[in-house]
Amino acid sequence: KLPMFHISPGPVFLSKFHNGTLAARSHYKELEASNENVLFATVKSSGSLWLFAGTAYPICSSKNGIGNVYSIAGHYTLIRHFKMKFGIRWKEIYDDFIFYVAKFKLSLGFELVTCCLGHHGSHPSTDHLVLNAVLDRNSLSPYSPLLLLKLKQRYGFEIAGMYTFENSSTFFEIFDEFRWKRECTFSEIHAKLKARAWKVVNMDYAKLHSELLEGYVCFYAPRAFVAEHVSWFDDVENCTFSDYLASERESKEAAVAWPSVSDISDQLARSASGQEGSRRDEHLDVLKKKLMGLIKSLDGEGCQISSISVLPVKSELQCKPIRDKVYEACKEALKYPCDKTPNELSSTRRLATMLQALDECQLQYKVKVYDVDLSGNAVEEDTDVSRDPRESSLSGAGTEITRFGSDQPDHIICIHVPHDWSFRQYEAYSIQHPEKEISPLLRGNLWEVHSAQFVDDSPMGTSLVPAWELDDPRLAEGLRQNKPIHGSFWKFKLFSYAHRTHLLRNLGKELAHHRDYHQYITKCKSLLSTWGAPIDVFEGVSPLLQNWARAVLDDSELAKELLAGRYIERAHAVVDATFNDQSRASKSKGAVPPKSGLYVIFSVHPVCCCKKKTLFLCYSGSTHAFVEGSWPVKSWR
Repeated sequence: KLPMFHISPGPVFLSKFHNGTLAARSHYKELEASNENVLFATVKSSGSLWLFAGTAYPICSSKNGIGNVYSIAGHYTLIRHFKMKFGIRWKEIYDDFIFYVAKFKLSLGFELVTCCLGHHGSHPSTDHLVLNAVLDRNSLSPYSPLLLLKLKQRYGFEIAGMYTFENSSTFFEIFDEFRWKRECTFSEIHAKLKARAWKVVNMDYAKLHSELLEGYVCFYAPRAFVAEHVSWFDDVENCTFSDYLASERESKEAAVAWPSVSDISDQLARSASGQEGSRRDEHLDVLKKKLMGLIKSLDGEGCQISSISVLPVKSELQCKPIRDKVYEACKEALKYPCDKTPNELSSTRRLATMLQALDECQLQYKVKVYDVDLSGNAVEEDTDVSRDPRESSLSGAGTEITRFGSDQPDHIICIHVPHDWSFRQYEAYSIQHPEKEISPLLRGNLWEVHSAQFVDDSPMGTSLVPAWELDDPRLAEGLRQNKPIHGSFWKFKLFSYAHRTHLLRNLGKELAHHRDYHQYITKCKSLLSTWGAPIDVFEGVSPLLQNWARAVLDDSELAKELLAGRYIERAHAVVDATFNDQSRASKSKGAVPPKSGLYVIFSVHPVCCCKKKTLFLCYSGSTHAFVEGSWPVKSWR
């Protein structure tokens, strides 16, 4: 007899942002035509998606799973934030945070930014987390972006910089001014946006990361609700927990005791420098265990940090039957709903219809099933179970699911769709079948599977400040209802970032693998055309692409670094060399010198007045040197 299940959604996130197109801009115009909406343009930090949720304990996930180096590094960085922000009272604030997330069944989406886990256009200045979104775990839909302001005020989180506009044309006018500039900076764009936005939430992106910005995520939210709570923008700098903040001395001590993830990674790399055969995956495994050890060192400090650790099922023989039995149990539970609450039925139905829709769409997906273990064992490598849509979905055979108790899940299931195009195909299918009420396919679907006798106990503990915004039923409902408008999420990338990550890194990895020069150039041109890049942008970047292709093909070490995901330093060197060559070539052809630095122009008139050219000596403030050149007088009028 198949067991009965109570299934509840865990950390979830919005579907993958679509890149901005002309269609998106037209859609925005339609949404603002009624004068009922305002545009939010939020800073897109370049990092790795990290999700946080929980019941009476934290659940951390990243890269479509639990227990990997990204999820653990995010948890470590979160703890480090509380220790440095609140000093000796950090545990009170941390427990308050877990209680808050558990009580209101929230799922938080962060961007994990580190110097050692992935290269994203440039090295960040410091490891940090950026809070981007908050979701309701019951409805799987986002809260109003205004809730981010209160979380920043309450817990000192860094949140994505926000620029609110009453019409989209203002934002796009500024965005288009900088969109195709290869060397535009965050500070330049921020100054322009801030001067013309209705409301602004500042983010010190240049200090945290660099001057190289990926772009902006834009969406619409209802105007009336935003206007009603416009004072929250002004209140965000006032910390509710001012009495709890750490002193400068406490912050420095915490930074020494709890170095950043990247500092720890560097220390491990130095200690292993003399060892032969050390590879990146081995290094990340050592880093993961080191971070886990530091987190577990807090066991005796009365925290809830170590309340959960997750052990993946070790083999497909164990994992596949569990996956299939969960699928079958969903269907069985829906046949006999008498002992189910409406929420239990809703969650079970969402999971069942999601799996059914994936099969009917002929989409490939992976399911990762994790055993929950509270004994403090080490987390082992997870095992992916690939699901081919042509397989039978119900095997009915296999081991029973082990139960560890009634107050925590028996298993945690992660559904991972590996192809980005699948999201749009799934979305189209759900629109065509509204009667099925198909659950949205989200980036980071995670489900807790409990035995039937599970009772959802209220989280233990008390909050430091009794009154929360979400304690007010009217306000809580307003924050849920006045969420970002469905279908309005679009990502608008800047060329200064995109040409590094897409043309040099992503297509460069293909070049390193296939070693086809002409295919690389063709794909770069095709990608630029899909972005709608003007022809002069392609012509301007063509020498860089050619030089990069030659460097990758001629340098085996560079090719290996690309395949391993490392490229920034070498890419910058090729970029600098390419555009220095272009600058010298343009001068030799009689072109106007580049407008970088401060130039003081001294004209030296020729003795013979019949000559048609004037000799200029230009003093460059950036290089503190005179540059001699000869340009037509006409070009300097």
